Parts: sequence; structure tokens; C-alpha cells
Amino acid sequence: MLIDVNWPVSTNIVKCLMDTITNTRNGYYFSLHADKNYRPLEGLYLFNKDKFLKKDLPHELIQFYIYKENAPFVIGKFNLFVQNHVGYSPIKGSFGSIEFKEGTPTDVIESFVDFILKWCEGRNLRSVIIKNFPFAYNSSNSTVLFNIFFTKGFRILNSEVNSHIPISKRPFEENIHHSKRRSLRKCIGKNFTFQLEADPELEMVYDIIKDCRDAKGYPTSLTFSELEKMFRDFPEFLLFTVRDGKTIIALSVCIVINRDILYNFYPADKLAYRKYSPVTMIASGIYLYGQKNNFSCLDMGTSSVNGKINQGLIGFKRQLGARESLKLTLEKTF
Repeated sequence: MLIDVNWPVSTNIVKCLMDTITNTRNGYYFSLHADKNYRPLEGLYLFNKDKFLKKDLPHELIQFYIYKENAPFVIGKFNLFVQNHVGYSPIKGSFGSIEFKEGTPTDVIESFVDFILKWCEGRNLRSVIIKNFPFAYNSSNSTVLFNIFFTKGFRILNSEVNSHIPISKRPFEENIHHSKRRSLRKCIGKNFTFQLEADPELEMVYDIIKDCRDAKGYPTSLTFSELEKMFRDFPEFLLFTVRDGKTIIALSVCIVINRDILYNFYPADKLAYRKYSPVTMIASGIYLYGQKNNFSCLDMGTSSVNGKINQGLIGFKRQLGARESLKLTLEKTF
């Protein structure tokens, strides 16, 4: 079992398993130990941060690291939960997978995947299931990862279409369909107001979310207590609302994924106000918030279920200026 070894990068994988090589090529090496002398990987997504992963304990969590000698921070990281002889990344949630500093040599990432797979074989795992982040988050790293996973025998277990709105200096109104511009003007004309809630009334918020999702036939993945805990433990959880006077008529639970990406996690509206499309005003307000805070991507979530595209949903998101990218779940059996 490889849990206590550091693995230096080498093109000769067998030799790496047998030797304790110290003069590593290019200075990269792999480990299952967090080294406090290194700062965390820059720009790490929230779902792969230790503080977020701890909520899924007591499942067994194994963490793999890429280090480089004389570098001040971690180069790459992979989190793997083990349950019933199956490895999951993540065990639940939006995504896991390998994150690494952009520009890291591809052969280093390939050797890192070999390191992970050899450990899995040593633990007699039956399979590994990896849910990747959307390609739009980092198209270069996503492409490299998919190519390596494919050559290592992974198969596509699930393929979803994910939508995102690029946040640029252009005004939101210039990116959207003319029908959505009319909807936005209607909301403004009705004196609806958009705001970031400083102290949200979460019980009422959860009721609106659940009613909306139930009406559309969507599951609500979090219980009220889980949502409450997320807001209590993670300042990255934000609540944006549109109000008619004091009444919340639409909302969005957003998550700060990292310094570049906002995730529109739980959008919802009240049926009685749907004719005004207040979710358009929500999207506009979040986009403006993203501009002011230097975000570059607003993740609008998947527009497919079990690989089948929801035509109405993807069309609506396109009218808000969204584009599509793939979000893949991969599996390798041993």
C-alpha cells in the first residue's frame, strides 16, 4: 500500500514504485501528506478546499498532492473519498477532480494520475468515479485532464451540458435577447429592487426554493438544516433577492467558487410574479456584482438531466447570454 510514500516524477513509473529517488526531474514530486511549508494551491475551487470537504467526513478521505522543490505553494491536489471499495471525487456535491497550476507539464499530470491509480490498486478498489468541473472553468486544464483520463482507461459515465455567462466589461443588457431586455424594463418599471441580503431569513428562503423546484419537478438537494449550516459555516454562500416592496419575489443562492467564478446554485421565483421574469433581474444584478468584484464567469448550472438536454432551460439561459460547455463524470474499473 502506497499511503506513506512520496513519489518523484519520472517517466519510469515502475522504478518510482521501487526506489526512493531524491533528485527528481524538474523538481516535482507527489505525496499523500499535506506539507505545511507550502501554501495552498492558488485559486483552488471551494468544493476542493479542506474546510468544505470536512463536512463529508466521517467518510475516509485520501488527499494526493503535487509539490515542486523551492515552489512556495502546492502545484496540484486531488481528493478521494473511499466507501465500499469505490473511490469517489467527490462523494457528493457538484464536482471534485484534480486541480493543478495552469502550465504544469502534461507529463507531470500524467504521472500524478498514475500515482493515484497505483494507490487505488494497492487498496484493492473496484473502481474510481470522478466528477469533473465544467470545461468553462478552465478549458486548458480540463482538456489535458480528459485526454489523460481517457488514455488511462476511464470511460464517460455521465455527460452534462453546463451553462455559464462570461462576465466582461460589457453591460449585461448588451448580451441578452431583446425579450429579456423587455422583461428587465418591466421589472424596473414595477420598482422591483435587487439586493445582496446581509442577514437572510433562511426559512422563508428555503420555502421559496422548495416550492419553485417542486413545481418544476426538480429535486431539492439540500435540506433546510444543511442550507442553514452552509450559510453559517461558509461566507462564500451569498443570497441575492429581487423584492416587490418588502416581499421577496425571486432569489438566488450563489456560491463563490473562487476569485474568478460565481455559481448560481439555487435560483427560484414566485409563480405569481413569473410573468415579469424577475429571474432576469436577478441575473442582471449578479452579473453587475460580478463586474464590480472582478469575477469572470457566472456558472448557471447544468441544462441537462442524465445527459438529455432540457431544451426550454437551455434556451432560457441562452437568452440571458449563456454559453455551454461539458461537465463530465468519468469512471475507471480495476
